[in-house]
Amino acid sequence: MEPNKFYIFAVGISAFVVLLWLAVGNAAPAIQEQLAQAAHDAISKAEDLNWAETTVDGQILELTGYVPDHFAQQRAQELGAAIPGITEIDNQLKLVGVTGGCQEELNHMLSQEKIQFQVASHSISKHSDFLLKMLAIVARNCATGIQILGHTDSAGNAQDNLRLSIRRAEAVRDYLIRSGVEAHLLQATGFGDSKPIYDNSTPEGRQRNRRIEFVVSSGSA
Repeated sequence: MEPNKFYIFAVGISAFVVLLWLAVGNAAPAIQEQLAQAAHDAISKAEDLNWAETTVDGQILELTGYVPDHFAQQRAQELGAAIPGITEIDNQLKLVGVTGGCQEELNHMLSQEKIQFQVASHSISKHSDFLLKMLAIVARNCATGIQILGHTDSAGNAQDNLRLSIRRAEAVRDYLIRSGVEAHLLQATGFGDSKPIYDNSTPEGRQRNRRIEFVVSSGSA
């Protein structure tokens, strides 16, 4: 090949490689985003994987968070492996009820979300089914008693609020008993609006004051 033609050929190859590299580099973030979205969609919509979290690094899917049992843990593994483009699963999902003390785990569950009730009622919202399922798993493994404490905001009559808080705590107790927690280990108490933890003068404060708390008896925390 003549020198000039060789030079032109070499320059052409170099330019092609640069363009290919730029194209791959520009496409990489989009591919990464697509894999992350696919992983989120596959895991978040599956039964009992409400609190499983996904992170994609390259072609590696990392699973973190909490699941109720080994079946859910394995289901997440299988769903992740079925995602096109994922080549490795780093499954760090933890089983509730075995990873820590009762008080710590119950607090963690309630920090994830609140037990919700129908407005001005002690009827538990269907949105809280998974949360209560997780709470029941932890509660079944506690060695001693658990107090279930109900609280309301300051809106309305104080006596009505007290009665509502007691009924809500009792509703949670009943759910846990139906889920296999021994009845004699559970005590339901209501405090109405007497123990606010936020300012009742704001909507956000009132929303946070409407809550259920769990206190594990000394010796099982």
